[in-house]
Amino acid sequence: MDITLIHRMILKDGLRNFKFKNSKYQDASFEEQKGSIFGYRNKKNMVSGRGLVLTSLEAIEENKTLFSHWTPNIYRYGTYTQIKPRVTQGHSENNLRQINTFYIDFDVKTQKESINFSDILVSSLDLGFMVLLQSFKSTIK
Repeated sequence: MDITLIHRMILKDGLRNFKFKNSKYQDASFEEQKGSIFGYRNKKNMVSGRGLVLTSLEAIEENKTLFSHWTPNIYRYGTYTQIKPRVTQGHSENNLRQINTFYIDFDVKTQKESINFSDILVSSLDLGFMVLLQSFKSTIK
């Protein structure tokens, strides 16, 4: 499957197509200002907020092999509290512009712990999420 298509599907037209500055394709300054997402090279950097602010699909494509984590929901703005290292700011609920996904993250820390289909279903219902579990059933084994 084409990763570019997946990005477009998840982000639902929440970002510009081209970078505002230094675009390889065109001067995109005429494009409507949209939102931002955040990308991180590893989980440790994500936890500490050390990452990049991305405002276009072009920027995501340029970095697609470098990120282990990125935010699928669109924020009104993203900026940095410091440049070296780049510490991101704006990843907060009150800055949300567009919600594209909800997810439940199960962290299994030892091999003795396990999660099965029923655990996911019960947790989803307890939290009030409507989840289409049929599509996930084959991948959770």
